[in-house]
This record gives sequence, structure tokens and C-alpha cells, in this order.
Amino acid sequence: MLDKLLTEVLTIADLKSLYVETFLNHTSKVSKISDLSVLNAHAFGIAKIFQKDLKDTAILESQIFPELSSNGYLDNAAKLVGVDARLTASGSSTYVLVYADPATVYVPGDSIFVSNQGVTFNIVSVVIVGSNGYAYVPVRSSSVGSNTNVNALSINQILNPPLGHLYCTNEYEATGGRDNENDEDFKVRISMFREFSAKGSFSNLLSNLNTLDSDILGIRKSGYTEDGKIIISIVTCNGKWYSDDELSSFESQLSSFMNISDVDDQAGVLGIKLQNIEWHVVGGSSGVDFRVDIMSGYSDVDIRRNIQIQLTKYFDFRYFDKNKVEWDDLLQIVKNIKGVKYVPDEFFLPNVDTEIEKYKLPRIVKFVMRDMTGSILYDNNDSILPIYYNV
Repeated sequence: MLDKLLTEVLTIADLKSLYVETFLNHTSKVSKISDLSVLNAHAFGIAKIFQKDLKDTAILESQIFPELSSNGYLDNAAKLVGVDARLTASGSSTYVLVYADPATVYVPGDSIFVSNQGVTFNIVSVVIVGSNGYAYVPVRSSSVGSNTNVNALSINQILNPPLGHLYCTNEYEATGGRDNENDEDFKVRISMFREFSAKGSFSNLLSNLNTLDSDILGIRKSGYTEDGKIIISIVTCNGKWYSDDELSSFESQLSSFMNISDVDDQAGVLGIKLQNIEWHVVGGSSGVDFRVDIMSGYSDVDIRRNIQIQLTKYFDFRYFDKNKVEWDDLLQIVKNIKGVKYVPDEFFLPNVDTEIEKYKLPRIVKFVMRDMTGSILYDNNDSILPIYYNV
């Protein structure tokens, strides 16, 4: 990488001296050029034109090498290599974990979440709390700028809460807020462009899908269709499910991003088939089922929610790299929850390790918590546990 321009823009005095030296070395008719003379004025004019030419050459050179550019010249350099325009200021976003009575509804425009720093966040879409008693509400900051990126556990207030709301927090920081892109950040993005401009790359496909829906956390190869297309499974940050129409729309929009070789010249479709990720149901038909002795002074509702959340965090798609579900890991998670006194091993389900089926990701669907006598304290009736993993 260059650290300075190849073309050096000299001063008028240096260029004039260079001209005079060359001129005198090639004639015996002139031995001296005095100030205010005709030859002095001529040398000055030549130097001025020469300097302008060097300046224009240096500008063009800086646009060929973006690392040497700045301001408007850097914008032109980006255009030359096909990089999108400089990014403008934007707000941050995250998901807020809410605890509420079942059937509590969070509606955009009705309620506003507030961080400890005073940054306000608007609800993006309607969320109805299920029987588990908690949910993840997508929010976006009402203002823009890097100051809207707030730390985890800092969004603890809500203005005009819906009936049934108990409390809230953000498990992950709010990210994505930025000021207008400065020169240094723009240069970094330009330098990384080559990686993402490789049309057939996995990272390019994920990047393009992210532009279609920012909730897409990752993609996984999942074999081939009967007609030879590569099956790509989509993993979302909140486990949401796309309809067939939405998946077809993604494929159609992706066609414009792909190589010609990846697009059928008749139907205009990609050589890939998008699908939702398939779930490996933890514990099978029995799910997660256990007995628990709760310490005095602790609410079984709070204990149950904390257990559910920690179990789902264990299966975070970004970091979970095992090919099996180890039941003793789940047992240990339940035992380590604050307020849990005792969990008998012999009543814990699942009680054997299970292999995760190929091309699937583990997720808890059935969850049953019992007291020490076996009486049910909570049964989610196969209401799949809410999840959110930071993008």
C-alpha cells in the first residue's frame, strides 16, 4: 500500500530553477537570467504551467489509489472501483427483552423505550407476548448518530407501557448507529471491497441477503435439490420463519447481484434454493422436563424465565459448534440459575446425549418445569421459546 503520491508537486521556485538550469545547459548565447527580465518571466510562466500539470496528475493518481485521497477526491476514487457512495448517518437498533403477562401487545407508536443515556427507541413491529411470559421486541433509535449505540442492559425504561408489561432490558448493545462516514472509515470499506465483490463468495451472498432483511444472522449450505441447485438455509437472529413467497422474492432480488453463470438464462433464477433453517427439537417429544427445588424468597416465575433464557443462549447459532446436544450441559445450566436449590438428575429430561441431525440447528420447543413432587409448575404446551441473537 502506498503511503505517499508517486507524483511530487514541486514549488514554483523549484520548477523555475529546473527550467533555468536546463535552459542554460543547452545554449551558449545566454549566461545569466536576471529578475524582471523577459527570460525570467518566461521561466516563471513555464513553471506555473508545469506545476498545474503536476497538480492535475497528482489528483488523478490519488483517485487511482484511494488510500491517498480525501474529501471529494476520495468519493471519486470510490466510484472508479465500484464502491457505493459514502454512508450517511443512521440510527441504532436492537431487540429489547420484555417480561409481561401473556397476550400483552407492544404496538409501534404506542410505547417508547428509553435508555439510561436518554436515547429513545421506537418499536419496529407488533409483538404479542406468548405463554412463556417474555418476548423480544425489535426497536430502532428515533435519532441518528454514533451516540445512539448504547450498552447492553441500559434500556430499562418504557414510556406509556401496554397493560400487562412488567419490566424490560436489552441483553445486547444497540448497534448500527453511525455519523456520516469519515475518510478513514470510507478507506477501510474501499479496501475490503475486493472480498465482497467476489460474486460467488459466501460472504457476498450473506451481505446481499442482509440488505434485503437485516434480521438474517447467517446462511448454511444444506445439500442439493433434485435439479442440482445448492440449498441455502437462512438463519435469523430471532428465529423467525419466511413464507414461500418471501423466499422466492429473495431469490428474485438476489439475481441482480450474482454472476451471469449463477443465473438461468431462461427463467432468470439462481443456481441456489433458499429455505428456512430446519430445527432439531431438543429432547424430542419429551422436550426439556425437570424437577426443581427453589430457594425461599425466589419466584418460580422468575426462575423459570431465567432458565428458559439461559438454555436458549446455550444454543446461540453463532457459537454453538457441537454436533450433539449433551444433556448434562443443560442440567448444569438449570442448576446454576440463581435461586435454584436442587435439581435431581434422575428426573431430568433429556437424560441422554442426542446427535443433531445434519443441516439442522437445535432449538427448544417443549419446556416443562415441575416441583419436587412432580406437580407441573409450568408447561409451555409446545410454544417454541423466543430467541434473539445479536447480528
